[in-house]
Amino acid sequence: MAAETYSREDVSGLIRAAQRLCAARELSSVVEIVRCTARSLIGGDGATFVLREGDQVFYVGEDAISPLWHGKRFAASACISGWAMQNKQSVTIVDVYADPRIPHDLYRSTFVKSLAMVPVNREDPVAAIGVYWAEHHVTTARELELLQALADAAATAVANSELYRGLVTARTELEHATTRLRLALEAGAIGTWDFDPISGALSWDAKCRELFGVAPDAPLDFSLATSLLHPDDRAHANTVTRAAMAPGSSGLYDTEYRVGPAPDGSIRWIAARGRTLFDANGTAVRFVGTVRDISEEKLVEAEKAELLRRANDANAAKDDFLAMLGHELRNPLAPIVTAVELLKLRGHEATREVATIERQSQHLIRLVDDLLDIARVARGKLELKRRRSQLHTLVSQAIEVAAPLIERSRHVLEVVVEPEVAIDGDEFRLAQLLANLLTNAAKYTPDSGHIRVEAFTRGADVVISVRDTGSGIPAELMPRLFAPFVQAAQSVERSRGGLGLGLALARSIAELHGGTLRGESPGADQGSVFTATLPIVAVAPEHKSIPPDAIAHLKPVRPLRILVIDDNEDAAELLAVSLRKQGHLASVAVDPVEALAAVRESIPEVAFMDIGLPVMDGYELAEHFRKELGSSCPVMIAVTGYGQVQDRRRSLDAGFAMHLVKPVQLATVLEALGEVAPLVDRLFATRAS
Repeated sequence: MAAETYSREDVSGLIRAAQRLCAARELSSVVEIVRCTARSLIGGDGATFVLREGDQVFYVGEDAISPLWHGKRFAASACISGWAMQNKQSVTIVDVYADPRIPHDLYRSTFVKSLAMVPVNREDPVAAIGVYWAEHHVTTARELELLQALADAAATAVANSELYRGLVTARTELEHATTRLRLALEAGAIGTWDFDPISGALSWDAKCRELFGVAPDAPLDFSLATSLLHPDDRAHANTVTRAAMAPGSSGLYDTEYRVGPAPDGSIRWIAARGRTLFDANGTAVRFVGTVRDISEEKLVEAEKAELLRRANDANAAKDDFLAMLGHELRNPLAPIVTAVELLKLRGHEATREVATIERQSQHLIRLVDDLLDIARVARGKLELKRRRSQLHTLVSQAIEVAAPLIERSRHVLEVVVEPEVAIDGDEFRLAQLLANLLTNAAKYTPDSGHIRVEAFTRGADVVISVRDTGSGIPAELMPRLFAPFVQAAQSVERSRGGLGLGLALARSIAELHGGTLRGESPGADQGSVFTATLPIVAVAPEHKSIPPDAIAHLKPVRPLRILVIDDNEDAAELLAVSLRKQGHLASVAVDPVEALAAVRESIPEVAFMDIGLPVMDGYELAEHFRKELGSSCPVMIAVTGYGQVQDRRRSLDAGFAMHLVKPVQLATVLEALGEVAPLVDRLFATRAS
C-alpha cells in the first residue's frame, strides 16, 4: 500500500530536499529549502516556516501566491502554528473560519481557506511547517506524511545549524581572543614558552627566541635554555623550576634572572612567570609561561637606588652640617651669654647696652634652636618628654618668650585661659608651639595692634587660638603656610627677621602630640587666627619650675674645685669668673694637653668640658682622665654646642654626669652643680677613707 501511496516524484523530491538539508549550515538555508520544498512537494498555494521563540512564534520564511505573515511574530497561544508546537502534533483544517483555534482576523486579508501544520522535532518542537490552499481542501494521508517527513529532515538540519552557529561563534571568539593575546604580547614585548616534562620538548615563540638570542630555526632543549642564563643565576633558576614542577606544589613559577653575557658583553634581565599542569596522579605533564625583558626596569631601579643613596648621603651631610653649625654658632654665644650674666652680677643689669646684648643673643639662640629642631622633625627624631602640664602655665611661659617683641611693637595682648586644665604632653614643646604663634602674630601685626589668646576645653580636646589684627595671609600662601622657610612678604620697616620655621615647628609639635594646627585669614590686612587642638587630661597639680635666670632662688652649694676646659678662651674665662663669683675655685684649660697637665698638678672635683676640642675631642679626653686618675677622676659635665639626641646619649655613655648645650646660662650651670654636688661629696668621701 505504501508503494502505491507515493509517486516517484514524491520520493525524488523528498530525497533531494533531505540531501540539501544535510548540506545546509545556516538556518537561512534551511528555511529557504523547506519553504520551497513544502509547496512543491504537497502542491499547495502557499507554505510557511515558523520558528519557536519562547512564548512567541516567528514566521521566518514563506512561499505563496500572495503575502501571508512573513517576518511577523505572534503569541504562540494565538495561532495554529503555536498550537501544533505546544501540543506536539500535526493539524489539518478544511475551513479555517469554522475552527476556533484560528485567529480569523489575521486570515481575512489572505487567500487561505484550508491548511495543514506539522511540528518540526516532535519530541521538543522548535519550529513548524505550514501548507495553505486558496480553496477548501481535505489534506490526504499522503500529503500529511510527506509534510511530516520533510519536517523530520528539517529538525536535524535546524539542530545542525544551531551547532554550526555555536561553532562559528566559538571560533570567532577564539580568533578574537587569540588576536587580543597576540597584540597584548606584542605590546608588552612578551615571549611565550611551552615545555613537555615527559618528552623534554621545548617550544619558544619568536619573541622568546629574540630575548634569549636564539636563531628562529635553531633547535631547542632544556639544557640549552639553562646554558643561556648568566652563570650566577643558573642554580637559582633551576631550583625555582624544579620546585614549580614538583608533585604537590602549587605549580606556580615566578622568578627573575639574567641572560648573557652576549658576545658584545651585554646582559639582559628577564622576568619569567609560568604554571605547571599536572595529571590525575600529580605528575607534571606541561610547563608553560611567559618571559619579559625588564632590563630597563632594573636600570631605573638602580638609578632610583643611587638617587636615594645620594639623597640619604645629602640628608646625612645636612644633619652633620646643622649639628656643626649649631656647635659653631653656640660657641661664640656662650661667652656672650656668660658676659651678660657677669655684667648683671656687677650691677649693670639696667643699662641699655646690656639689655640689647641679652635680647639679641636670646634671639640668636632661638634661631639656632629652631634650625636644629626642624632638622630633628624632618628625620623623625624630635623626642617628647611627656608629662601633665597646666594650661595656664604653658600660656604664661609662651607669653614670657614673646613678650619682648609684643612690648616693642606696643601691641595690646588679651589672654583668656580656662582654669584648672591640664594637657598631656611635653611642657617645653607645647610652650614653644604657643610662643611661635604669638611671635608670628606680633611679627605680622602693625604697631599698636591687638592680639588675643584663648585657651579652653571643647569635648575631649583643649583648643588654643591666637587671633591678631595683622596683615593677614595671602591666598597664594595658604597651601604652603606650614612649610619650612616660608614667610609672607614684609616691608623693610616692619621686618622682624627670622627663618620662616616657627609655624612649621608649631604644626609638627601639635601633630606629635596627636593634635592639629590650622591657620585662617579673611584676606589681606584683615588679620589671621591660628588654632591648635590638643588632647586633654584630668586636672594635675601645678608644676613649680625655677626660672632659669633666678640665681637667687637656687640652693647654695659648697665651694668646689672646678676645671673649665674649652678651646674658646673667652667662653672658658668668663665661665670661670662667674663660678668664682659664686665662691668656687675655678681654673681654665684651653686644650686637652693643658687640661691633662692641670689635673696632674691638682685634681678638680668637677670638670666642665667642651666636646669639640682640638687634637683630641672631649670623649677622648674623658677617657684619658679615667685612665690616669682612676677613682680620683672628677665628675665630668659636657658643655658643648652639639645638642642632638645622639650627642646627649654619647656623652652619657662616655661617662659624663650631665650634658649641657651652649650657650648655657649661669643659672643652668649652678643648677647642674647643685645636682652633682651630692655625687661629688660621696665620691671624694670614699676616696678620703
